[in-house]
Parts: sequence; C-alpha cells; structure tokens
Amino acid sequence: MAILFQLALAALVLLSLVMVIGVPVA
Repeated sequence: MAILFQLALAALVLLSLVMVIGVPVA
C-alpha cells in the first residue's frame, strides 16, 4: 500500500515538473 502511495506521489511530482517546464516552452 505504501509503495503504491509513493508511486502515485512520484507520478504527481513528475507531472507537475513537466507542466512547469513545458508551459513556458510551449
């Protein structure tokens, strides 16, 4: 259960980073 939570948290962080980096480029 904790592993799934960590994976979901990491996915959200990566997604937020992609959005923050991708928006100015686009």
